[in-house]
Amino acid sequence: MTEPDLASSVPVRPWPITLICVIGVLAAAVAILVALVQDATGALPRSTAAVPIIVLSVGISLTSLWGYWRMRRWGVWLMTTGLVVTTALTVAAGRAPRPDSMTAPMLMLVIGLAYYRRMR
Repeated sequence: MTEPDLASSVPVRPWPITLICVIGVLAAAVAILVALVQDATGALPRSTAAVPIIVLSVGISLTSLWGYWRMRRWGVWLMTTGLVVTTALTVAAGRAPRPDSMTAPMLMLVIGLAYYRRMR
């Protein structure tokens, strides 16, 4: 009797998942740099919690993208939770969520849900 091949039990990552992971990591780096530059130059009011919210959002996004990369269902759950939490924090800080900042996470979530059954 032979042992089962472990490689065959690992789900193959579809190209849309690979694409959003690569683009997501690049976008996260840009988001952090833009937030830090805006904070350093005074473009963001000192009374706002924009930078901590952006850092938290990027951290959650990167962690969930790691789950997507590894084809794990918890990545989709974390992306959903992160989207809800960062939206709530933005509203609590007195700022309205911008549609352009919600587009990418929503797209990642839709793609994750489309491949949810193929994840472990």
